[in-house]
Amino acid sequence: MQYYLNLSGVERETLLNLSANHMHRDIRVRATGILLIDSGLTAPKAAAQLKVSSQSVYNWIHAWQEDGLSALLRGHHGGRSKLLTDAFVSTALEIAKSGSLSLKEISRMLESHYGHPLPCTLQALGAALRRKGWSFRRNNSHIDSQQASALIAERFAVKRNLLLTEVEKETLLNLESNHRHRDIRLRATGILLVNSGLAVRRVAARINVSPQTVYHWIHAWREEGICALLGGHNRGRPRLLSEALVVAAVEIAQAEPFTLKQIGCLLEARYGQPLPCSLESLGAALRRKGCTLRRNKGRNRFQPVAIASDFESSPH
Repeated sequence: MQYYLNLSGVERETLLNLSANHMHRDIRVRATGILLIDSGLTAPKAAAQLKVSSQSVYNWIHAWQEDGLSALLRGHHGGRSKLLTDAFVSTALEIAKSGSLSLKEISRMLESHYGHPLPCTLQALGAALRRKGWSFRRNNSHIDSQQASALIAERFAVKRNLLLTEVEKETLLNLESNHRHRDIRLRATGILLVNSGLAVRRVAARINVSPQTVYHWIHAWREEGICALLGGHNRGRPRLLSEALVVAAVEIAQAEPFTLKQIGCLLEARYGQPLPCSLESLGAALRRKGCTLRRNKGRNRFQPVAIASDFESSPH
């Protein structure tokens, strides 16, 4: 399909300027596409020349016809959002000015201050600081690791150490030793290890979780205390046997001295579907209701059709 846009001299001049000088490549490509279409080129040929899809060219044409130049300038969001917030960069700049620190040492101080891993690479952090006018040089011998650690402890008060009270320590030790769920015991252990001054990555390695998980525990503890560690446990998978199914199984078990297998067959006949769990799980559910099962080999000749008919009149 051939399009004729009939651009005016001013529009051509504006688009030529846009295609040559705009700071964003996608805007330059759109302007070039409109100029190619105006020169008489078909949309597929213009698309092939610009290495875009034909649909993109058609979209530019329709946008131009509806809104003119302003339509070509929309839809550019400046690439992905910045990983480092302005507050984060300001803190990094403050740290950089406090001493001759390397980028790695600055990143360690930021992680310690904010309580989570650096959200970008060291190169991106360096680029952000350079945009603020800060220049770096390698400081391999200027500051050793002990001096860096001391500076971290002095500069930022909110550190790995959580400053737990004696009551909190006692509560966490009790939780670590006696709670019935392993994940809760693990969280308590993690908080105690962090409070002892151990680095987050070493805590994570010792208890075999990810560092981000430990950071989550730290934030949760600071916000909600012990309640945060106890949340999020859903007590395992949901039960396979509904309460109605268990009640029906108890009713069958109390009617005759059936075996578990016979009770399972009767339940399947009654509900018209396979038993949703193993016979062992069915037996455990019956025992929780106080039913004592015993083996009945040869005592009762099982006739599933006859027995099932006795329960067909029962409500489902």
